[in-house]
Amino acid sequence: MKAKVYFSSLNNQKTNSPLDKIKKLLECCEISKVFKKNELIAIKVHFGELGNSSFIRPIFLRPVIETLKKLKTKPFLTDTNTLYIGMRTNSVDHLINANLNGFNFSTLQIPVIIADGLRGENSSSIEVNLEICKKVELASEIVHSDGMVVVSHFKGHEMSGFWRCQLKIYQWDVQVAKVS
Repeated sequence: MKAKVYFSSLNNQKTNSPLDKIKKLLECCEISKVFKKNELIAIKVHFGELGNSSFIRPIFLRPVIETLKKLKTKPFLTDTNTLYIGMRTNSVDHLINANLNGFNFSTLQIPVIIADGLRGENSSSIEVNLEICKKVELASEIVHSDGMVVVSHFKGHEMSGFWRCQLKIYQWDVQVAKVS
């Protein structure tokens, strides 16, 4: 089964602001049919490394948060710790990093929770029964949430089929629908 992927450039235009485009993407996803009142909804986002600029800015999360709040869900921002050494190796430094990059309660009025615990060791084993692997380990707080919205920036490496923002769609069996 093909997954439907919606894409919109966030370039600012006179008629459509980036925030309006995000609202339109949410409408296409029919988010109001997915989540229910009082559900704990993870908004998975990459908080960025301190000093870099390759992450989605907090302001772009506002339409997502507003939509979830209108549905009377209980959204929270989340990310997982990294395996490499840096500011996202443990939750204490990770939360400091997130805060410095603008991902905090003061900016977005929702909590920030690191999904895999203090040292990245809190996970749950989930059966997937695939040919290569039967189980996967997922961050516990994501498993325990009632749902998740993943807000991703386009990122890739030459070896994964991405090069200068060109996606070889046929490799992943996805259908892309452009939203303007």
